[in-house]
Amino acid sequence: MNSKLVNLDRVPAFCAHVNCTNFSLPNLFGRGEKLGVDYSYSNRGNTEGRIFYSMPTKLDPNKQFSISLFRSYFDNTWSSFKQDDHGVNISYNIPLGIVPNAVHSFTWEGVWRSVLAASSATSLDVRKDAGHSLKSSLKYTATIDSRDHPVIAQRGSFSQSSLELAGLGGDSQFVKWSTQHQINLPLPLKSIFQWCFSAGAIWPLLQRGNQTIKINDRFFLGGPLNVRGFDYHGAGPHSEGAALGGDCYWATGLHLYTPLPFLYHRENLMSYVRLHYFLNAGNVFNTQSVHSVPSFLSQLTNATRLSCGLGVVLNLMNVARLELNYTLPLWTQVHDRVIKGFQFGVGFTFI
Repeated sequence: MNSKLVNLDRVPAFCAHVNCTNFSLPNLFGRGEKLGVDYSYSNRGNTEGRIFYSMPTKLDPNKQFSISLFRSYFDNTWSSFKQDDHGVNISYNIPLGIVPNAVHSFTWEGVWRSVLAASSATSLDVRKDAGHSLKSSLKYTATIDSRDHPVIAQRGSFSQSSLELAGLGGDSQFVKWSTQHQINLPLPLKSIFQWCFSAGAIWPLLQRGNQTIKINDRFFLGGPLNVRGFDYHGAGPHSEGAALGGDCYWATGLHLYTPLPFLYHRENLMSYVRLHYFLNAGNVFNTQSVHSVPSFLSQLTNATRLSCGLGVVLNLMNVARLELNYTLPLWTQVHDRVIKGFQFGVGFTFI
């Protein structure tokens, strides 16, 4: 059993006190099987636990079948709602032989989801999505990862795209697409240039009247490891201070990593701590009123957010990255929650 600080994907990145405890029995029956339990919690009361079993197929460790039962509870303070999920996840991962470092993932997930208003002051735009829902979905994910390091890479690239179809039973019905990419290039003076890009869109599976995507399925933008210079989920549509998210988004980042002056000759430490300069841009919006390509392109770029800054990035045991940055928002919208000054975040995924 071990316990270590990590970040949950759906926990606000400014909340660093996240603890993960896991216990597993590897090689349970002598054929590479694993049975285990994960439990994560934060100081905000967010919790996530699962029981999982995985095994290689045809004794090939690169072809993995897994099944898990999970429960998660999240206080989505930024959107004034709480979510309690109970579900089962079945997945099969297989390498794509003709492409090095490529993995296909096929997943079915069934989740009973409960959304509750955070308080009596919660906006009606959030309250209308409160209640119970059942999601049954198939998801395909393709990943190619040639980076030399998962947290602070010096060279290599990462590319991942996924397509999810929900509506195979249950009342959540949509098609959701997302993609993220990263390129790392070594520069002179032991510096690194990095480009990141992420985008996604979600559409109702059946157009019934004014059917919209529920708030817990939408995309959000902003945060210390996302579009920096904005509060967590602080960029995009809001109602009475609550982030509503959108059904389409894009975000990008340009980064320059340089050695700390007093560590310039300590190459063994450069994969753990570096100076960080960045430029972020992105937008999140809804497409219900978009009926033409010119209108979509206008929505895509009209309310672009832009920020820049500098700081320090720290590798936490190859599990997560810690950033302390001074941020300067350059392009904002009236309803955005911006942060000009120091911003702190911990997490694994970043833009």
